[in-house]
Amino acid sequence: MNGMCPLAESFLAHCARSADLEALEQALGALVDAGRAAWPALPREPDTFLQHLARHAPAQGDLLGYLASIRAGDLWLASACARGDARALALFDQNYLAGMSSFLARANQPSDAAEEVRQLLRQRLFVAEREGAPPRISSYSGRGELASWVRVAALRLAATLHHRVKDHAQFSERDVPADLTAHDVEFQLLQNRHGAAVSVALRDAFIALPAPRRALLRLHFLDGLNLERLGVVFNVSRATAGRMMLSAREQVLQDTLALLRQRLRLGPAELESLLGALRSKLDLSLQTLLREP
Repeated sequence: MNGMCPLAESFLAHCARSADLEALEQALGALVDAGRAAWPALPREPDTFLQHLARHAPAQGDLLGYLASIRAGDLWLASACARGDARALALFDQNYLAGMSSFLARANQPSDAAEEVRQLLRQRLFVAEREGAPPRISSYSGRGELASWVRVAALRLAATLHHRVKDHAQFSERDVPADLTAHDVEFQLLQNRHGAAVSVALRDAFIALPAPRRALLRLHFLDGLNLERLGVVFNVSRATAGRMMLSAREQVLQDTLALLRQRLRLGPAELESLLGALRSKLDLSLQTLLREP
């Protein structure tokens, strides 16, 4: 490496290929210029972009032809998002997620799922599934429109959520496991009498939550995201994510109790006992509920 073709040398350092350096430098230079022009607010250093580009380069075949097929602007943004750049994440949200309601409506999907789809997409695309792994946005290769890539992912998520809600609509009290919230002696007494009603009320209270709160609880109890990672998904601080979590839990608790008050004939003492038992076992009950098919 002689330093005369810095882009080509950086690219080849991450790609087990050989190429004419000058031709490669020219092709990469055009892509870098196009990426910078598309997103002038983002950092101008090309290293992350070149690494992302090299990761998806074919092991053999026409390398210059591959580079000519790349949508540089889309890949420039995706590579910055994969790095966790806050400006890139905000731009992605503004340009690709903000119009999710109208898109899902045009695709004959429930528009009320749009906010939940947005939150789940943020988690799926930008939060690594395990320590040391790249976020899923890194799998975008730049060979098709980023907007189309995102829309496909959104439709898959919307379909999954739709099936979950449909399953819930077909759910009846006799389908509820008898021990969903029976985790201590005090609650066992109530469970023996009202177990199915408690389980159904908890499920109904969860389904009735606003979409952002459903997404928050699902990401925490089903996907295991801690407060720091939830802050990334919702673009808030860790402390704010903690307050959001407490508020969502409390709403589930109070709404569950309100449903039981409507559906069961319980005295004040029994309701108070039920509230205490539900509060002490709410996290475990939500984990059990969300892990059901």
